[in-house]
Amino acid sequence: MSECNTGQVAAYHDGELSPADIACVEAHLRSCPACAAELNALRRIARLLADQSGKPFTDREAANLHAAIDANIDRPIWRLGGTLAALAASIIVVCGAWLAEWPQRNPPAGTAPTAAVEPWERLATTLRPDPADLPGNDKSRLADARLADWMIQGVLKVESQ
Repeated sequence: MSECNTGQVAAYHDGELSPADIACVEAHLRSCPACAAELNALRRIARLLADQSGKPFTDREAANLHAAIDANIDRPIWRLGGTLAALAASIIVVCGAWLAEWPQRNPPAGTAPTAAVEPWERLATTLRPDPADLPGNDKSRLADARLADWMIQGVLKVESQ
């Protein structure tokens, strides 16, 4: 063991190493004060825990402990799932808005610029007339006959061109 490895020091403390690895760690501990201090800290912690004389849990205490763990085990997963769902929803909204604007800003390559949309074409495709484009002074109401005449005039105008 030429480099510091706290995992190896912990495994040495717990007696989990092969004889060859034990020799490497012991050689490293003689030359490395940081790893020697780590081993001493592990030994102090082990002594403190060994000195604690705890009585075993009663059946009721063990059941309460298991119930508390079971009640809280799924909370971080749900919190993470909710966060990821909110993030995914915001990405979908942003991408949808971007895709809605993209064709208007960037026409496909090789296509000719589009001509201005005639009022009758806008009405035919959206079913929403623009009052500023309507002929006449009555912009608040559209009579069916006037609307039909206006649309026919637009169609005839396009066909004559």
